[in-house]
Amino acid sequence: MESFKAWFIRVTISYLVLFLALFMFYVFCVKGGSWGSFSDVVIAVFTILIAYTTNLILIAAWLASNDWNKEKKYELGLSLLSNLVSFYALCWELRILKVRSFDEYKLILQEGQEMGACAQCQDDSAINKCIEQVKEQTEKSIENLAVINIKIKELEGRIEKLHGSCLLEASLYESAIVEKVDIFVKESSSIKISNEEASLHFNKIAEIVLHSSRSLPNLPADDEILKLLNKYKSYSDLNEIKEKFSDEY
Repeated sequence: MESFKAWFIRVTISYLVLFLALFMFYVFCVKGGSWGSFSDVVIAVFTILIAYTTNLILIAAWLASNDWNKEKKYELGLSLLSNLVSFYALCWELRILKVRSFDEYKLILQEGQEMGACAQCQDDSAINKCIEQVKEQTEKSIENLAVINIKIKELEGRIEKLHGSCLLEASLYESAIVEKVDIFVKESSSIKISNEEASLHFNKIAEIVLHSSRSLPNLPADDEILKLLNKYKSYSDLNEIKEKFSDEY
């Protein structure tokens, strides 16, 4: 509104100056000139007023267009950041599922050791009971691992789809945004316990698209999860666990 007021004053003053200049030019420079009939004067005045009003309307439309573009860019920026936060949260959830799968797989691998430990029991009854408990635990771990792997596959599909949405929205900006989003995606995908690099790039993206700082939210995790995350912080996938522990167990 302030911008339109400034333009209104400029245009009004310009037309007044133009009108006075034409009036003075006609009075002093046009010899033997005639103002014509009253209707000619009225037509001339209204012609000037129409031109004046038209210019004000065009300026108002131009300013409104600028405001609309700014608003749409802001909304697009919010949408991009929201999708990036969702992507980061899904990667965190995926990491938790992975470390749970690591733990269940290790329990499965330890079945032989646990069976051997059962031989230390005092009598056959205790040994048989111990063996049954180990088998039940192993079967439970196998079932848990199967469920976790299904969830991991579903989550990876959601992450891949969201990744595409993030890159599509980023493509509407300059190439620098696309590069930063790509780095953010890679950092989020490699999350282990926390990811300061992802937070850093998220803030840089926010400063460009919203012209203000933003931070990634703190993701929830209880003590059990944090313990598992620390336990497997050097491993990325189940294949690494298999290579590390299969021979050992």
